[in-house]
Amino acid sequence: MRTVKLLCVICLLCYSSTLVGQTERGKIMISGQSNMSFLFGSQKWKDKNDNGTDGSGAQIGLTLGGGYFVINNLVIGLQIPLSYTFMKDDASKDKESITSIIFEPSVRYYFLKGKFKPFVHGGIGYGSAKYKYDPSEGSSETDNYSQFVWEVGGGCAFFVTNNVSIDLLLAYSSTTSKAKKDNPDDYRTITSGMGGGIGLTILF
Repeated sequence: MRTVKLLCVICLLCYSSTLVGQTERGKIMISGQSNMSFLFGSQKWKDKNDNGTDGSGAQIGLTLGGGYFVINNLVIGLQIPLSYTFMKDDASKDKESITSIIFEPSVRYYFLKGKFKPFVHGGIGYGSAKYKYDPSEGSSETDNYSQFVWEVGGGCAFFVTNNVSIDLLLAYSSTTSKAKKDNPDDYRTITSGMGGGIGLTILF
């Protein structure tokens, strides 16, 4: 009986020490995340002379990323979000859509030990997008946009093995889009809102 208890204690200690090493310094993280963002509130616009709000919409996307644990639980890396944003003006019924790719340096910090690890994260980046304007009357227009993005959020990672976790995320993000050419008034749109997603992370 004592032998069985001793073996159980040893197994528990080994398991605990393994969990501690999940997010230790020197590890590499590869991640993929699908998300859907519901943009509560309104889309804002701004130029040199005026500003205002109009419409609401949604965003869907896929984010690929990787990083390096510079210290225990703290990973610094790069995310590459691919997204499609759809907006509709509540008054005129005009529609806008943006398909984009962003390069976003990011940071994430994990808390606690064990299978469940809460975390906080943030990122800021630049990218490019294809913009399409589809008015309720008349022909549609397309343009190329530059984008500036920032986000802050958090979530929880559930480690199904020592090196693989399923992540649930919630974040607030803001995206500023501006035409690359023929924009003398410096017109830009600012789309922001809360979004949720689910991801998969692999550690090496």
